[in-house]
Amino acid sequence: MQFTMLDWCVFIGFIVFVVAFSIYKSREEETSEDYFLAGRKLTWWLIGISMIAANISTEHFVGMSGRGFELGLAIASYEWTAAVAIVLVAWFFLPRFLRAGIYTIPEYLEYRYSSTARGLMAFYMSVAYILVGLASVLYSGALGLQVVFGFPVVQGVWTIGLIAGVYTVYGGLKAVAWADLFCAIGLLAGGALLTILGLQELGGGEGVLHGIAVLRQNAGSRLSTVQPWDHGEIPWVAVFIGGLWIPQLFYWGLNQFITQRALAARSLAEAQKGMLLTACLKLLIPFIIVVPGIIAFELYANEIPAADQAYPYLMRHILPAGLRGLMFAAIFGAVMSTLDSMLNSASTILTMDIYKRYINPQASSVSLVWMGRTLTAVFVVVGCLWAPLVAQIGGGSVFKYIQTVWGFITPGIVAAFLLGITVPRVPAPAALGAMLLSPAIYGWCLWALPDVAFLHHQAITFIAVTTYMVLVARHTPLEGESTQKPFSIPALSAAAGFIILAAPTFDLLSRSGVLSSPAAANALTLILLAVYAAGVTFVMRKPVPPMVLASQQEMLENRQSAAARTATFIAAVFGCAVLGLHLYLFASWVAPDSLTAARRALAVPGGETVNLQLVPLACAAAGTFLIGWLFFSLVRLPQVARAKMPVVQEIDLSFSRAAPWWGGAVIVIVAVLYYAFF
Repeated sequence: MQFTMLDWCVFIGFIVFVVAFSIYKSREEETSEDYFLAGRKLTWWLIGISMIAANISTEHFVGMSGRGFELGLAIASYEWTAAVAIVLVAWFFLPRFLRAGIYTIPEYLEYRYSSTARGLMAFYMSVAYILVGLASVLYSGALGLQVVFGFPVVQGVWTIGLIAGVYTVYGGLKAVAWADLFCAIGLLAGGALLTILGLQELGGGEGVLHGIAVLRQNAGSRLSTVQPWDHGEIPWVAVFIGGLWIPQLFYWGLNQFITQRALAARSLAEAQKGMLLTACLKLLIPFIIVVPGIIAFELYANEIPAADQAYPYLMRHILPAGLRGLMFAAIFGAVMSTLDSMLNSASTILTMDIYKRYINPQASSVSLVWMGRTLTAVFVVVGCLWAPLVAQIGGGSVFKYIQTVWGFITPGIVAAFLLGITVPRVPAPAALGAMLLSPAIYGWCLWALPDVAFLHHQAITFIAVTTYMVLVARHTPLEGESTQKPFSIPALSAAAGFIILAAPTFDLLSRSGVLSSPAAANALTLILLAVYAAGVTFVMRKPVPPMVLASQQEMLENRQSAAARTATFIAAVFGCAVLGLHLYLFASWVAPDSLTAARRALAVPGGETVNLQLVPLACAAAGTFLIGWLFFSLVRLPQVARAKMPVVQEIDLSFSRAAPWWGGAVIVIVAVLYYAFF
C-alpha cells in the first residue's frame, strides 16, 4: 500500500494539530492538582471520550480484530461486559473515591487499611504500567505500523514514544484529555468507515444492507457471542458469572490510567455521566473492530497468513487512496492516546504515592510537577527500551503477554477493594496478604492447569484470596483484646506462598535450560522462595492501624433495612451458587489422575464403579459450605468502626440524577445484544 501526498498531509496535519492544541490547552499548569488532575475541572463529555481513547489502542485494531478473525463475535464479550462493569463503577466506586478527594487509587487503600497497603499497590501498578502497559502499547503500535506501512519496529517504538511523551511531559492530564478527544474522533470515524466499506465489498457492491445479509448467511456460528463452558479462552461461565468480571472491575474501577479522568471531574455527577458515556461507546466497539476481523475472514481467509494481520490486510484492500492517511492517523492516535494516559498515570502514582509519601513529604506543588515531568520522561525511555522484548516474552502474542502478566496482581487488588468497601471487619494484614499471595496462587494455576482458560485462573485465585481474607479477619483481635494467638498470620502466609510456588518454580527453572542439574535448580528454588517468604513476612509485619469496636450509634446507623437484608440474602444465595460451580470445575480439573485411581479403588464386586462425577460434586458442596460458613460467621463477630475517610469540599458530591436510568439502559442494551447474537 503506497501513500499518496494527500495521505501524508492528512497524517502529519493531524499529529501536529493534536500535539499543538493539547499543549496550548494545558498552558500555565503549575500546581500538582492542575498537572495530575487537570485542576478537577474536566466535564463529562471530555471524560467519556478521553476514557474510550485511552482504552482503545492497537491491541484492539490488531489483537482483538485478529481474535475476531479466529473466534468470531465471541470476543465482543470483553467490550459488552466492560460496559456493565463501567456502570457498576459509576454507581458504587466513584462516589467513594471522589468523596475522599484522592489523587490516586492506591491512596484509597491508605485510608481504608494502611500506608503499607497503599505502597504495595503503588509498587505493583508502577511496575505493571512500565513493563506491561507502556511496553505492550509501544510494541503493538510499532508492529501495526510495520505491518500496514512498513515502518521498522524499533523506529516505530521510539517515534510513538517521543511524540506522545512531548505533550504528556509538558501538559499533564489536561493535555492528555484534549489529545484523547481528537484521537478518539479519528479512531471511531476510521473504524466505522472501514466496517462500512468492508460490508459493501462483502455485498458485491450492492450496498451495506446486502453485505450484512451476506455476512449473517456466511458467518453462521461465528456471529455467536456465547461459547461452551469448557472453551479455551472465553467460556460462558467466565463471561457471565466468573473470571471475566475480575479484570473488568479492576480495569475500569481500580486502574489509575482509566479512572484518573473521573477523579479529575468538577463534580460527582460529571464523573458519573462521563463514565456512562464511555459505557455507551463500548457498546459500539465490536462493530468497528471485531466485525472487520470477521469480514476479513469471509473475504480473504485463504490469503491472510496470521490472524493479527486481518485488520491491516483489510485496510490494504478496502481503503481507497486519500483515506489511508486518515486511518493511519486514527491508528497512530489510538496508540498515542493510550500511551499518554499510561505515562501520566504512572508518573502520578510514583510522584504522589512513593515520592511525596515516603521520600519528600514536604514537597511543594512546583517540585511535585517537576518530579512528575521527570518521571514521565524516564518512563518513555524505559518503555521504548523494553518494548522489543514483549514478543519474545509473550511467545509472539501481545494479547497473551498483557493478560498473563496483569493476571498476577488483579485478583488480589480487586479482593482488597471489594471486601474493604463492603466488610469493615477486614483488617489491613488481610489485604496485604491477599495482594502478596495473589501472584503465587495465579502462578500455580498457570502451571498446574495450562489448558484451562486464564479467566478461570483468575476466578480460582479470587476465591482463594477472599477466603484467606475472611480467615485473617476472624483471627485478628480488636484494639485492647489479647493478641496471644496460637499462630502468626505473617508467618503462615509466607509459608503458604512458599508451598504454593515450590513446584512451579522448580519446574520452570528445570525446563529453562539455564541450570546444569536438578540440584542447582533445587538450590536456586529454595533461595528464590526464601526471599519471597521473607518479603511477605516483612511487609505483613509493618505496623497497621488497629480495629476499634463500633459505637452504639454507629451500630444503629449501620443496621440494614428489611429491603437491604432481603437483597443481601439474595446476593448471598447467588454467590454461593457461583462459588459452588467454580469449586466443582476446579475439583474436576485439578486431579483427573486421582479420580481414575479412585474409580479402580471404589469398584464393586459386580464390576460397576461409582459415578465419579459425585466426587467433584461432593468436594464443591463441602467447600461451598465451609467458605459460606466463614463469611456468614463474620456477622456474629463484634462490629468494628468504619475507617475514617476524608471528605473533599471543593467539588459537588451530589449523585447524578441521570445515572440510574442511563446505567440501567446500558445494562438492558447489553442483554438485548447478547440475545440478538446468542
